[in-house]
Amino acid sequence: MVELPHNSKEYVLLSGVSPFRGDDAKETAQNITFVRYRFEYLYKELSQEATRFFMLLFKRAPSKRPTAEECQEHRWLMPTDYMIKKRERSVFLGNRLKEYNEEYHEQRRQCTVEHGRLGEAFGSSQRELARSNSIQDELLTTF
Repeated sequence: MVELPHNSKEYVLLSGVSPFRGDDAKETAQNITFVRYRFEYLYKELSQEATRFFMLLFKRAPSKRPTAEECQEHRWLMPTDYMIKKRERSVFLGNRLKEYNEEYHEQRRQCTVEHGRLGEAFGSSQRELARSNSIQDELLTTF
């Protein structure tokens, strides 16, 4: 399983899918490597400013990506009355995010099981991933 780049987690929150998602794990890994992404999964309510913000973040060369300070100054994130009202009017249904969460945890579980099988061959014990349903559970989980 290929881990998503940090800047794509916001995309997942605003779409319920990975921007690099392919038909299989190999295609997804290639999409991440070559920074091939799709915006058609974003919620229709998402503003043009938000889409442009993602286009700035998803640059192949890290040196071309904006710094944290530059991100904070982007129009989409500005605390102006106009942008605050525009963001407040956006409504995002949680069903796609829930489906993404379930799929993500299933993939992690499968990787853990596979890793456990390899570990058993070398004398290690198998360990399942703990799954939380809330931030509180996540913070209280110990490995």
